[in-house]
Parts: sequence; structure tokens; C-alpha cells
Amino acid sequence: MKTSSRKRLLVSSVAMLLVAMLALGTATYAWFTSSTNVTANGITVRTSKTSQLEISDDTIDYSPSGFTYNGMEPIMVPASSADGQSWFYTEAASKDAFTAKNTSSFSEVPSATKAKYVFIDQLNIKNGGDQPITDIKITISNMSGDFLRVALVPVANKVVGGDLTMSASDFKANVYGNTTTAEPANTQYYPVESTTKISTSAITPKTNKVITVKSSSEQLGKGEEVHYNLFVWFEGQDAKCFDGKAGQGVENLSFAVTGTPVAETA
Repeated sequence: MKTSSRKRLLVSSVAMLLVAMLALGTATYAWFTSSTNVTANGITVRTSKTSQLEISDDTIDYSPSGFTYNGMEPIMVPASSADGQSWFYTEAASKDAFTAKNTSSFSEVPSATKAKYVFIDQLNIKNGGDQPITDIKITISNMSGDFLRVALVPVANKVVGGDLTMSASDFKANVYGNTTTAEPANTQYYPVESTTKISTSAITPKTNKVITVKSSSEQLGKGEEVHYNLFVWFEGQDAKCFDGKAGQGVENLSFAVTGTPVAETA
């Protein structure tokens, strides 16, 4: 009798252990499982040595020397936004599913922990020389990963934390990503707009990572500036955005700013 009771107790304990292990194995978070995306600290920016361009982020002074962004979290959690201002996350339906557990219930990322979901700063450019500068471009390099997103959105001012007077349409029009077979057709995705709504309007990230700041027929005059809000995140609304895609990273992401003083053109 005692042996039978002990056997039942042992079977019960093993069953509870298996249930606990199964629960841990299927736990999901923000469209990925809890094995979130590891990122490399620091994003670098440099200028062309032949131009008179100066650059800065949202806080440092303008300088012709390159710099490295600070404040990027070593681990980032997938999130989604339709305007670059409000960011949302949710729980996946299962370990191997893209669909949310509840497609009409999302959580807004708290301001206090937003850096865990999206890196926000600025890339500002100034003509620090005496001659106008033309043909100014920003080239994004080392952008890898199926769901890594970079947005460089033209704005009016240099502001700590970004100039958030930008429009949702400007944000959507300036999102960059990769073309890979793992992404849905045309690399489109549907961002979360609110705690109860996914956008019905798809965003198609740009894949040509050369941004024209001033064309060959345009000039940035002496002392003039141009400003961009910078966003870096892992989009949580792509197809197949599940366990198998966890662990992607940002490594050596960089921006090169180049231009040519007018006096040096042929």
C-alpha cells in the first residue's frame, strides 16, 4: 500500500515537472520567445574627409570627426510603431506563431523602459566650411537581420530625444530594411497603431540604403544644417517573426556622411 502511494506521488511529481518545463518552453514575449535579440553597443558615424561637413547626435556639438552613439541597450525586445512616437508590444499566440495571442490587445511601451524596445537619437549635419556643399549622401552599412529596422526621418530641428513634430507619414516613408527570403512578399509589414489596432496600411521598408540629403543640383550653404531623427529597432509585426528568428543582432551598424564642396566640382 505504501509502495503504491509512493508511486502515485512520484508520478504526480514528474507530471507537474513536465508541465512546468512545457510552460517554460512555450512562453512567448513580444512576437518572439523570451530569447530576445542581442545587439552590439554603439552605432558609428563618420564624414568624408574631403568635405567640410560636420555631424552631431541630439546632444553633442558639431564636429568633423566621427562619433559613436551611446545609450543603446545590450538586449532589445521587438516592438512596433506606425508613427515613431507610440510603440507597442504583445505576446505571441504560441512559441512558433507570428500571430498575436489577442490581435486587438497590445501594450504601449512605457516611457521609462522605451530604450529596451527602440533606440532613438538624431543624426544632424552642418556645413562647417566657407563653401557650399553639394551631392550630400548618408550611406547605411552593416545592416543585417531579417527584422532589423532603421528609420532616418527628416525633421526641422536638433532636439534632445528627437524632434517628434514629425508626421506618421514621414516616419513610414523613411524606414529601411533588408530584402530576404524570410520576409513576406515585397517585404511589407503592418505596424501596430494603438493598443487595439494593427494598421491596415502596409509599410514597405526601403532597401536602397543610400539617402540623398542634397542632390548634385542642390547645395547646403555655409553654416546651414539638416536634421534627421534616428530610430533603430526590431520590428515585431513581420511574418515568421517567431522563435527561430530570435537572437538576431546589430553589429557595427554605421552611417557615412559624404559631400563635395562646390569649389571642388569640375
